[in-house]
Amino acid sequence: VIGKRVPPDQLMSLLLSMFEGLADPDKNCSRAATVMINALLKERGAVLQDKVPDIMSIIHGKLQEVDEEHVHKAAQQTVYILAAQHTGVVVSSLLGSALPFDSHTCAMWRALAAEPSLTAQILEQLLEKVTRDVPYKESRAFLLGGSSERVATPLPMAATCALHEIMSAPESGPAVLGLYAPLFVTLLLRVSCTVGVQLPKSLQGRERRSSSHAAVSRSLQPCSCAVQTLRAMLARGGSEAVATAVGGAGGWELMENPERHHEGVTVLAGSMARHAGPRLPLIVKSLIPTLSSAFDSQRITATAFLAELLSSNVVNDLILLENVMHSMTGRQKDPCLLVRVLALRGLGNIAVGAPEKVHKHGAKLLASMVNGMDDRDDPNNLVALEAMTSLSKLLEHLEERDVQATLLHIAIRIRPFFDSEQPDLRRSSIVLFGNLTKFSEGDCEAFFEQILNGLVTLLLHLQDPKPEVVRACKFALRMCGPSMGCEGLCDMFLNHLREDRSLHYGEFMNNVCKHLMQSYPEMLNRLVLTNLFYFKSSWVDIRAAAPMFIGKLCLLHFQATLHPLTFLPRVPRAARGGGPLPPGGPGAAHLGPQPPPEGPGPRRPHEGGR
Repeated sequence: VIGKRVPPDQLMSLLLSMFEGLADPDKNCSRAATVMINALLKERGAVLQDKVPDIMSIIHGKLQEVDEEHVHKAAQQTVYILAAQHTGVVVSSLLGSALPFDSHTCAMWRALAAEPSLTAQILEQLLEKVTRDVPYKESRAFLLGGSSERVATPLPMAATCALHEIMSAPESGPAVLGLYAPLFVTLLLRVSCTVGVQLPKSLQGRERRSSSHAAVSRSLQPCSCAVQTLRAMLARGGSEAVATAVGGAGGWELMENPERHHEGVTVLAGSMARHAGPRLPLIVKSLIPTLSSAFDSQRITATAFLAELLSSNVVNDLILLENVMHSMTGRQKDPCLLVRVLALRGLGNIAVGAPEKVHKHGAKLLASMVNGMDDRDDPNNLVALEAMTSLSKLLEHLEERDVQATLLHIAIRIRPFFDSEQPDLRRSSIVLFGNLTKFSEGDCEAFFEQILNGLVTLLLHLQDPKPEVVRACKFALRMCGPSMGCEGLCDMFLNHLREDRSLHYGEFMNNVCKHLMQSYPEMLNRLVLTNLFYFKSSWVDIRAAAPMFIGKLCLLHFQATLHPLTFLPRVPRAARGGGPLPPGGPGAAHLGPQPPPEGPGPRRPHEGGR
């Protein structure tokens, strides 16, 4: 009755008086005040839009002043009533609260989770505020050429904290389920944009003070806050198994690590595929457009997530493979090197997630891998490494006619990596070469030439200091054996180069040389010249193996021909230290134009040019 009859110009005065009554020591009086406040607001609150910020401030003050539980519950009901009438104003008012939110502000946010339809509206508004402003700004020192420092912007950070508070309330569950995909994608991208981002200096001091007084249990650091909010969203959205699996694999910590963030995203994607597959179609639909984001970090995160999904058959089951694969091929020209690497990894993952689809898309997949190996903006060959690794996986599911057109180009392109200083490049290129031999029957003579070009290198790298490279050489030689037209050599490779068998290198090489001289005596010159290239290798065992290889070859040749020592091929000037060897390593003259040479390992400090 009072609410209907009180004049408009007296309504606010009456409310202020009632708010004062909340602090009355008589509990009956304070209870009556809470009833009056909420009844007045339900009846007349719609006309108080301009006064909402003031009312919210008064409520916060009374929560600090009064400890009575019934007052706190009634105050949260007051916040809900105001939000139902003036949603945007209440949200903006609460977002203006000082960070980190104190316990009373957190309680006011949680009060907004009471009714699903209202909660959904508020969550949508907060998501819009997370993405409205840029996630960070470059510090002045960076703009002046100093060290790089990115500082978080306040509105997205406040909105992220608010989302966490609302979703920590059990009542928010239905609203979170209804907005699962937009919440997931927005928060995942928020995480990506806050990796390595600092708090504003004004908030750094506040966080230290808050931590010392235990006012909040959550970190205010931008990335940690975003990760915690994403975890809360998964838990409230019925995907607790995902959050637990990611935590068990250390994925949350990886996502906060600037150097390994994409690995954490990969863990998350794998967990989503296993435990929340039905949620993926809407997530993929929302995530694909972000592959064109202006922020490198967002493109990296989106590419890492989608690339990992391709390793799961759930993508094929949900009819998502075509769209995701097309998105990965579209990232081949991305200006960010890591995006290009992850895109190739995703295409290679199709061999795991949907092997039956590899043949159908073979031409497109092969073209992507070849383009990756030819990437000219790849100073450390990371894109080429991923292309070679992924191609090896794809070749298991392709037929000879799929590969024939690019077989020689690939073999020639990867040859310089056999002697790379990077063990991963040596291993991947050698394994790929071994896999390529399965497709050499249609162009046997041309590919046989490539086998001969790489034979010395593969045999010498059986003495490589890295065990994984030795295993790769054993595999490649076993694969090359049947294509060499020498049954004895093929049997030796198959019997003596098993991974689980140790190798007596000297005895093995003695027998290899016998077969080579019996089957290919005209190759002596070529084999010796290639070995000479390794006389200056920085790898001690390879440097020792090369002259031993030459010695065995020549001894066997002389025993067979009884020819004078002058038969030895002329030692090139380069091998005597008098000039450079042909660019691109041994066999470069047979390979055509090559990328910049890797050489057989790092040069020793006392050596000059080759």
